[in-house]
Amino acid sequence: MINYKDTPKLLIKKPLFFIIISVISGNITYLISRNSYIGVIVFITSIIFCAFILIEKNFRGMLLVFFLFSFVSCLFYYSIYENKSSIYTVRIDSIKKNEVLGNFRGRKIYINNIDSNIKTGEILTFKGKFKKSIDVKSGIVGYLFVKDQIKIKKGYKYYINRFSEEYFCYIKTSLGENKSAFLTALVFGNKDFLSYSQKNNLSNLGVIHLICVSGFHISLLFMCINKFLNTKFSLIICLFYIISIGCPISAVRAYIMIFLVILSKKISRNYDSISALCLSAIILIIYKPYILYESGFILSYLATIGIVLFAKIFSKAFYILPNYINKFLSLTLAAQVFIYPYMVLKFNSFSMNFLLAGFLLAPIISIMLPLGFLTIISWLTIKSMSFLYIPINILFVVLNGILIFLSNVSLESVYIHSAYAVFYMMMFICIYMSYSGFKKFNIVFYSMIPLVILFSFYLKITML
Repeated sequence: MINYKDTPKLLIKKPLFFIIISVISGNITYLISRNSYIGVIVFITSIIFCAFILIEKNFRGMLLVFFLFSFVSCLFYYSIYENKSSIYTVRIDSIKKNEVLGNFRGRKIYINNIDSNIKTGEILTFKGKFKKSIDVKSGIVGYLFVKDQIKIKKGYKYYINRFSEEYFCYIKTSLGENKSAFLTALVFGNKDFLSYSQKNNLSNLGVIHLICVSGFHISLLFMCINKFLNTKFSLIICLFYIISIGCPISAVRAYIMIFLVILSKKISRNYDSISALCLSAIILIIYKPYILYESGFILSYLATIGIVLFAKIFSKAFYILPNYINKFLSLTLAAQVFIYPYMVLKFNSFSMNFLLAGFLLAPIISIMLPLGFLTIISWLTIKSMSFLYIPINILFVVLNGILIFLSNVSLESVYIHSAYAVFYMMMFICIYMSYSGFKKFNIVFYSMIPLVILFSFYLKITML
């Protein structure tokens, strides 16, 4: 009989890594509980068994606390009922042709029968009816049906939207509509001013993500400001910038990690990127439980994990290449290590356009972005910096030339069976473990190659 007490336990060097697993498990448990109590029992039993086998006794209690805290945060978020007075106050978050999405007591909700003159960011008070309809993965708690509108006032999100609109109008006089729309999307993340053809072209080429506000934007902004101001003011300005663009997930993640880097220096502790990444994820998931299932959240963290784990490995592999090309390829490929299997598992397809597009466009974006930040300063201080538009126009000429080139050489997306994503993930984990000193994983890696070949052969036969 096996004595599980004598089983070697995992060495807890990074407790936050295990805590985020516990938080995610609590969140998933709530998701399963909405559909199957038997599934919950099986899932929790599996977690308890793994914790009992692998985790030290004195650490299990902490993991249980975070598991329960995550589960309760989901219960709290989705526990919402109709007001007795039938009077509701909601903030309008987005308005589309077929639906209006609002914020009701910090929760996402659909609003029906709304006045067509209502604008995004306005706060609406009305008499109506609430219908509970929970969708855990989207964070929707139900529907509100407007009967009698009482009053409207402007919330902070209204002014955030107007902020980017006024910036667009300011630079449009100097750059024209298309260029201004692109720069507004790049600086504020507001893609509302992009024309349909611009959005379609960027999406087809697989480069729309380059103009979305990301961790790269925040890191670059912080480094630029920190050259002229002290760290405290740099953090404050970055925080205001994140708020002004609506707090996108990747920007919040990057800000938390920058803050932790600075904090670790202040308290003379070594900065651990994996632990910082886990802490930022814990904060976001507890605050907004549904965020765990959003593609933006998943892609942001998968890209960052890939860079943290594999950037140095790729850099050593490309040591012959010039430093800039080496750095770009290393970061780009590392970011795609975990994004690739996720995209294949979700869509069963993948495109290689990102590599060439990113290689050509990233340098242009990295120069244009600081210039865009300077145009904000020019606008806010009411000081004309017309000289800024000369290099910006030149960069747009180069950018348009690259986009035309990419549209002529772009590759079609390739269908890939989801099993390849699993094989791929396992092989990359073996590479990382081998690189970290566990050489026995080389055997696992090489043993998987014939399995992939056999599966490919089997797949061809079944498709005949």
